[in-house]
Amino acid sequence: GRKIFLKIQKDHRSFLDFFIGMRISERRTEYPKLNQDIVNIYFSDIWSDVAFFYIGIQRELNKEMIQGLEEYKSDTFEVNLSKVLIGRLLQAGWHTPSEDKIKVIEIGLGSIDNIRKYVDKDISGTGMIVPAIFSDFFYMSAVEYSFGSRTILNETRKVCDILENKVDLQSFRNCLLLLLAQRSRLPLDEKDKRTQRLLDGLAKLELKGNLSVRDKFIGLFLLEQINTENKEVLKSIKRKLIRTQKLFPDEMKMLLPPPKVKGGFKIRNKKV
Repeated sequence: GRKIFLKIQKDHRSFLDFFIGMRISERRTEYPKLNQDIVNIYFSDIWSDVAFFYIGIQRELNKEMIQGLEEYKSDTFEVNLSKVLIGRLLQAGWHTPSEDKIKVIEIGLGSIDNIRKYVDKDISGTGMIVPAIFSDFFYMSAVEYSFGSRTILNETRKVCDILENKVDLQSFRNCLLLLLAQRSRLPLDEKDKRTQRLLDGLAKLELKGNLSVRDKFIGLFLLEQINTENKEVLKSIKRKLIRTQKLFPDEMKMLLPPPKVKGGFKIRNKKV
């Protein structure tokens, strides 16, 4: 009974949010600060879906809204997560000009490091040794949900073209995340070419000493998830993963889940 009630409540809420968005759209000339109001609504825990429906009705994110989304103070976990999930607004506003879509994607990618830090901090305060990769899985899922859409496929390609030419960890990681989100929509030959370029980029970062064990593993893991069809590429990535695990066993032990036990993974308590 409780599940049925919650479903009805959720459906009713979405229904209500849609009609609020419709009402605002119909009377938008009456709101002198409408664009900023929509931005504020988007970052509201209660009314965020109203912004989504309003933009869906308008079919476009305008430049003033985009500027407001970018400038909104990123001082909490919730705001940073909303920024990472900003791709949902692009999926609703599919008529947004391409150059503006690129800008919105860049805004979303800019909050990933903050999400990782927030989740790492929360995990460290639990009193348990949770695999460090947990926070990476968290933002990976958020990015895939946000930017995994054919509506912005060409724009994610363009952003990746820019990021691939930058030899820095953040650009490398962000390109991988966009490719992960769009992997089912990319042809195999494109994935092969991008994978090779990104493997070369990974090697350059390692030579420069700008790559931690964790970031190297995450990079290889993402490449493995992106290009699952090419067996030769997968063998190469697997060899690098095995070599990393052998060279840095202690770091990898903290990064990965502990051995599986009946009922799930064993979570170790920290020693006091």
